[in-house]
Amino acid sequence: MNSPTASLESSPGLLRIKSLGVFFKLAFLLFALVYALAAAVSLGALLFAAAQGSHWSNPGEAWQIIPAAGTDIVTATFAWQCYKLFNFYSHGDFFTERVIHSIRTIGILFFIVAFSQRIAESILPRIPLSPSLQTAGLFFDALAICFCGFLILFIAWVMDEGRKLHQEQSLTI
Repeated sequence: MNSPTASLESSPGLLRIKSLGVFFKLAFLLFALVYALAAAVSLGALLFAAAQGSHWSNPGEAWQIIPAAGTDIVTATFAWQCYKLFNFYSHGDFFTERVIHSIRTIGILFFIVAFSQRIAESILPRIPLSPSLQTAGLFFDALAICFCGFLILFIAWVMDEGRKLHQEQSLTI
């Protein structure tokens, strides 16, 4: 008689997910740290300038730091949740309540980012950014969209492997 654990550990698809999970958990940890650092630097610069009584050459840029730092914080939180999800995967934890909770949290963070960007765009005045800031924003927007698509495809692959494993186990007598 085959035990569920034995077939889980021997499934080639799930073994690949475990090994890729190690790589992606490290990538997301780095991603989370970079965005957390970016938020800290942005807020630190704003607080330092305010404490020094500095005046910005373009006051609109000072106001744009706040939602940008907020977006960085949410993005860092998103990356941290992805790190947790891939950590579960790297340890062979595929279809548990903790994994489902991580996926739901990631989905909620997508909504928070989308709504906060729309709110920030409608509240903040339309102040033109320097060309370098515009280019960086377009690059990270495109990168984020590609990344979201990849993440959804990967999660679909994990769920498909689980479905196949469940189907295989139901046929085993």
